[in-house]
Amino acid sequence: MSNDYFQGYSYKQFFIVMLAEDPWSYLRTLRIPSEIKVLSGLRGFKRKKTDIETVAIGDKYTGMHILNSDFIVAPIKVPRIKETLIPYIAGSVRKESLIIWRDPHDYHPLYYSRLPDGYIFSSRMEWIWRIGFRSKIFPKEKKALIDKASIYFRNREIQKQSKSALFLQTISRVQKVLKNKVSLNIILLGTPEDIFLLNFLSDIKDSLDNVQLKVLVPDVVNGELQRLTVEDVESIPVNDLTTDENIRRWIELSESSDPGLFLRTSHLLSYRENLVKNTVTNVNVLPIARENNKDKALQWVSFKLLWPALCVFIPPSTRKLAERETIRLRQYMDAWKKYREKLVKELQFKAMEKNLKRVEEYFAIIFKDLFPYTR
Repeated sequence: MSNDYFQGYSYKQFFIVMLAEDPWSYLRTLRIPSEIKVLSGLRGFKRKKTDIETVAIGDKYTGMHILNSDFIVAPIKVPRIKETLIPYIAGSVRKESLIIWRDPHDYHPLYYSRLPDGYIFSSRMEWIWRIGFRSKIFPKEKKALIDKASIYFRNREIQKQSKSALFLQTISRVQKVLKNKVSLNIILLGTPEDIFLLNFLSDIKDSLDNVQLKVLVPDVVNGELQRLTVEDVESIPVNDLTTDENIRRWIELSESSDPGLFLRTSHLLSYRENLVKNTVTNVNVLPIARENNKDKALQWVSFKLLWPALCVFIPPSTRKLAERETIRLRQYMDAWKKYREKLVKELQFKAMEKNLKRVEEYFAIIFKDLFPYTR
């Protein structure tokens, strides 16, 4: 195990919430950062052996904001963030109990596990794995109330608001916080929802004051988008995405060994350095597909690959595509198919070099090397 396994938080989120008799005993084996934010339910009082303690812990890159007994985790501190499309985790820490929830659309990853004397929550599976426990996915549209012996999931009220109104409201609040001209990077994932997203942004473009729109796609797809009359398309080269270093980097950030997800999100690695560097003015807009497990994984992998850049996820449209749009969609998806076929051949060659029959085996070896504590 590398000595710097728990360093590099600037490119992956370190955030843990725990309720236990002594949560710090679980963290003694971790090389956690020296600069951490801590919200403790004991509020500085000396703990007794019989005390239950709740803590929310994040490093300086996490985006954890603390107010009294409440915390919120988001890339920037946006007023009334609960009514935006920005992913976040929020909660309330008390001496012997905890409340925790995700944003209304469940964009922000959250996992949890039962401890012998309590519970642990984290936005990344690897911190739970490293402590020695198996993680579960926090259920959709729920708020959790936790004490030492039990966890109760209650339904959350989701505010009903039109997608366009909520999006414009979100961008307006981001502009107030950033106090600068905002550039919207439209990041496409090669799913049918991309066309809905582009149509949606085209419809509200006139309402976006002082906002620059830029579409980011792999270079193989660039030409097709330009033929579809999409303006400001920026392409990126895809030739170097299947190096051992890039594949290892993708697996480390995404916590996934799924080659299918790699094919759908590998181009995010090419954007990442520039997007994370320019977080002052950039807002990254991504479409979210209709709900199923594979699309949920795509959403969360995208979020983790781009952290800590500011992301806004647009829910899927309920509108059906017109015949002309269906033709556009077919051409667009064919361009993505060519891009992925190229990557598949490169991945198959990488596996054959290592005397492996399947790409899945190649990814699994790297995954186990990065996350040896998984069970």
